[in-house]
Amino acid sequence: MKWGPARDYWTEFVFEAYVNHRQDMIFLTGLPDVPESRPHSRVNS
Repeated sequence: MKWGPARDYWTEFVFEAYVNHRQDMIFLTGLPDVPESRPHSRVNS
């Protein structure tokens, strides 16, 4: 996760893949390179 194709690549992935959270954990779903697999991706709007 150190490098991505753009500066905000991983930040956007976390934002779009967010599903739920607990006090000690954030739940994500989807694949970084498949926008259709992330629930909050622009292609799913």
